[in-house]
Amino acid sequence: MLNNRVPLAACPPVQETIAYFTGGQAANGTLLLLRHFLCLLILPFAVTFLTSTVHAQVMAGPWVDKSEQRIAECRMGNLHVLVLDAAGQPVANQPVRIKMLRHAFAFGFQVSPLQPDAPYANNAPVWRCFNSVALDKLTEWSRIEPVRGGVDDKLIESAVRWGRSHGLIVRRWGGLFMFDAGHTPGWVAELSGNNLFEACKQSLRDRQERYGSEVNEWDLTRTTGDVDYITSLAGQAGVRGLCHALRAEPSASSDRVYLRFDDALDGQGVQTMVQRLSNLGEAFVPYDGIAITATLAGTVVPTPLERTLEWLEPFAKPVVIAGLSVTGSSPQAAANNLETALRVLFASPNVAGIYLTGVQAPHTYDAASALIGESGEPTPAGLVFDGLIHDLWWTDTTLNTDELGNVRTRVFAGDYSLKVALPEGDSAEMVVRVPVSAVGEQAALMVVQPIKKTPD
Repeated sequence: MLNNRVPLAACPPVQETIAYFTGGQAANGTLLLLRHFLCLLILPFAVTFLTSTVHAQVMAGPWVDKSEQRIAECRMGNLHVLVLDAAGQPVANQPVRIKMLRHAFAFGFQVSPLQPDAPYANNAPVWRCFNSVALDKLTEWSRIEPVRGGVDDKLIESAVRWGRSHGLIVRRWGGLFMFDAGHTPGWVAELSGNNLFEACKQSLRDRQERYGSEVNEWDLTRTTGDVDYITSLAGQAGVRGLCHALRAEPSASSDRVYLRFDDALDGQGVQTMVQRLSNLGEAFVPYDGIAITATLAGTVVPTPLERTLEWLEPFAKPVVIAGLSVTGSSPQAAANNLETALRVLFASPNVAGIYLTGVQAPHTYDAASALIGESGEPTPAGLVFDGLIHDLWWTDTTLNTDELGNVRTRVFAGDYSLKVALPEGDSAEMVVRVPVSAVGEQAALMVVQPIKKTPD
């Protein structure tokens, strides 16, 4: 509860927002006026944010209501189900169960080297929310190609099989190249110039030949500094050449190459990212998406996150949060921060996926950011995560057909099971996909009709 006797400008969310817009400078002269202006500007928001309530589930308040409205606009579409009998006639006043199976939006996590040996309960709270995994922790160049041409991908193969066995899509490879000491194969350090770039291109071909049919998102480099290193060797043309090589592979799909930026959801990080994206765009570097990693701590304030995502809109590229860690001063504070971050990210139409750096300690940033505790039960953050994704942002409803056999409703984009009870005890069931393209005014039409029985 907000204490009315505490100056609003002394509250952490207000202080952090002011620091964000003033670059962390002391509020002297002009900046003092700016600080006072910002205090007045964000007063309604701060009161709402600080008085929102969380009980290991979901927040409440005007800001939350607005976020739900934005989520509905960019994540939900119109579903039209037409139920016919075997003779092709409309079936009136019959129940239709519309049960979501998975989101079209990628909710995933980075697989750890030990993950394939860990227990995984598909339908248990938290675990049931995930539909994707990323291989970032397994694909370090020095790990998989310690000797030139000698690929050691046993861990990757194991992770891919593990993901398949649990119905998880292996979407992301992670960074292809990393050039700092300790992460680059020793044999790469001996190369330079054209020899280095040819080695990189050969590695690209090897990775895509093995995993191009599985993976559909490749980060050109693992860190922002790796792009700078390539640029220092061969200018923007070097980056452009590697992106062209990655996209030119026969297995490549239309959304392959991602440019990755570290800690790019805060003020300084996003400024650096936007500037580099602008420079690469001016140099005609072909890329298909933006990957961002971030660790959010302290008190997560929605406004800076929203501004960051707005600054990326002019680039018209999908944004993937490739490695997200959200923590706090306590498990409950981490849960509050996680909900704030998820709401902002899911409400942004250009964000295509969120991948957590881990689910359980020791694979998470710290114990507070874990979704599953040592006992195997959800933590406060885990309860929030499950409550949002598998409850609030989940569609599972039963509706009756009208006199013409129609059911119309709004649903989240994703895969669904449709089950219809027909007269005389018959039933029909089918699995359908409501695509992202159905978000908006266009409706996805699904016709449910049993196969006409033939006489014996």
